[in-house]
Amino acid sequence: MKKALKYILDKNLIMVLMLPGLAIFIILVVFVSRLDNKKPKLTSQAENSQAQVYLTPAKANLPPESAVQLSIYTEIPVSFAHFEITFDKNIVKLSKDISINGPLTRVVKPISISQANTNGRVIIILGLDPSNRNNPPTGDINLAQLTFTTNTSSLNQTSTISCDVTKSQLVAKSTTIFNIAAFSSVLTVNPVSLTNTPIPPTNTPVPTRTPTPKPPTQTPAPTLTSSPTPIQQTSTIKVYAAGTEAQGVYPTMQLLINDQKVAEWTNVRGNMRQRSFQEYVYFAPIKVISSQVKVRFTNDAYRAWRYDRNLAIDRINIDGINYQSEASTTYSVGSWDSSTGCDAGYKKSEWLHCNGYFQY
Repeated sequence: MKKALKYILDKNLIMVLMLPGLAIFIILVVFVSRLDNKKPKLTSQAENSQAQVYLTPAKANLPPESAVQLSIYTEIPVSFAHFEITFDKNIVKLSKDISINGPLTRVVKPISISQANTNGRVIIILGLDPSNRNNPPTGDINLAQLTFTTNTSSLNQTSTISCDVTKSQLVAKSTTIFNIAAFSSVLTVNPVSLTNTPIPPTNTPVPTRTPTPKPPTQTPAPTLTSSPTPIQQTSTIKVYAAGTEAQGVYPTMQLLINDQKVAEWTNVRGNMRQRSFQEYVYFAPIKVISSQVKVRFTNDAYRAWRYDRNLAIDRINIDGINYQSEASTTYSVGSWDSSTGCDAGYKKSEWLHCNGYFQY
């Protein structure tokens, strides 16, 4: 009995002696856990690193040759650039060697003009010269100039000069990889404007006098008249548009006349923030008035806080007359507001946030 009692007392004594150590261990575990939670989260700077790639001018006509400038804008110093520029090789081609005209002067890979014209793709890989490694560029940065000329005799052909962001890369001195937003240039080849050929007037011949038994009288000559020039039976329609991308795809825009699709343009870009709209032209074989015209948005995409593809139409121009999208007389389906969403109405907006159209 005494031994049993002693065993119990000794066991309780051991437990009492262990309690402070157990408490210290628990405190250490909690302390270390809190320290771990307080460690700074190491995230890639690429999450906040944005760069804009521009090909300017936004539009130009060929011939003659047109020089397209490749530039970027970023607030983080840059040390390496890999860009792949695409064009329609059946419509335009490079006519001169590419001119490197910015601070990234080290050409990592030689640029083959013949290969570019064969593939319709220019690969430009540039790096910062080691002598400038302590002074990497930032802000507006020129990279290279590409000179294009015509490669077809067909009239009114267009080629979009664009940056393939899926195969392009821009790296900062800190090895940060940028998220790239690209803006294209549109070249119109052999543009032709419609002109009316005047019809020369025709004269009605003066009839000859006819003698009669009565004293002759002179028949008055009819006044010379000209055949009126016929009214113009065609129209030129211009659409000024810009788009925002989602998942690397830009808006698709259609032009409708009397509810029939007559033209479609993909990858509508531009820059709405800078009020830079791309011009899209359609030559209608009939005379058109504004109420017959609709401009439609067809590939809306949206996911909250991640992406939102939208189409902005500044205006249309029919035979020299502008019709504004935000006018009170413009009817829209797909322009969002907080009260009616994307329902139809006279929204006084330039935006199509959902699939829909403007009717002028």
